[in-house]
Amino acid sequence: MQIDDDDGNWPRFAQDAFWLADVYVSAGKSDHATLPLRAGLEMAIRHDLRSQAMQFEVALAEIER
Repeated sequence: MQIDDDDGNWPRFAQDAFWLADVYVSAGKSDHATLPLRAGLEMAIRHDLRSQAMQFEVALAEIER
C-alpha cells in the first residue's frame, strides 16, 4: 500500500486499506488493523472526500469497540 497524493490512485488505495485491515482482523491483530484505516481516513480528509472519510470512520469505530 503506497500513500501518495495521486487522486487517480484513490480507489485502489481505499480498496487496499480496507483489505489490509481485514487481513489484520482475521489474524487477530485488530490493533494493527487501525493503521491502514487511519491512513485512509487521513487521505480522505486531505482530499476533502467526506463520503470516503465516513466509511473509514465507521470501519475504525467497529474495530475500536
